Amino acid sequence: MADTDYGSIFGGLGALTSVGGGIFSSISQSEDASKVASIQKNIVGLEMQAEKQRKTAMELNARRQMMEQVRIGQRARAMSLNTATNQGAQFSSALGGAYGGIAGQISTNQLGVEQNLSIGENLFSINNSIDQQKIAMADAKSQEASDEAFGSLFKGIGSSVPALGKLGMSIAPMIFGV
Repeated sequence: MADTDYGSIFGGLGALTSVGGGIFSSISQSEDASKVASIQKNIVGLEMQAEKQRKTAMELNARRQMMEQVRIGQRARAMSLNTATNQGAQFSSALGGAYGGIAGQISTNQLGVEQNLSIGENLFSINNSIDQQKIAMADAKSQEASDEAFGSLFKGIGSSVPALGKLGMSIAPMIFGV
């Protein structure tokens, strides 16, 4: 029987251990990256739910402001009619002019509310797009970490090939009696 090269055997076993550790590490890193991406997506999902609530609150506030403008107009018309009646001018053109001025002011106020509502809707739409990009980024980072982990694994296997070759050459005579 040939002399056994224990240095090659232990070097090969060390390489096998390294490869096994690399496989475990790569799988663990990939799983961890998936968990992190999942958590990031959950956080973004919760942020999106909060945004929906803020949007609903903004829309409700805009509706209240619009109704308040209608009430202000009704009060102003009533005061104008009361004033004109007390002065005996309820049938004059002055009352019509007052009504026109009130309607114009209310329309201007309602336009402002509608414009602010539109701006708010646009901001919520932009924030939603940002949240979608955050989700895409979490997915990309997870894939990147997985790719990096498996790249390191194959690099480790590649660097272990010479030691594994020596192991094979050392144990082949023991197995095959060569």
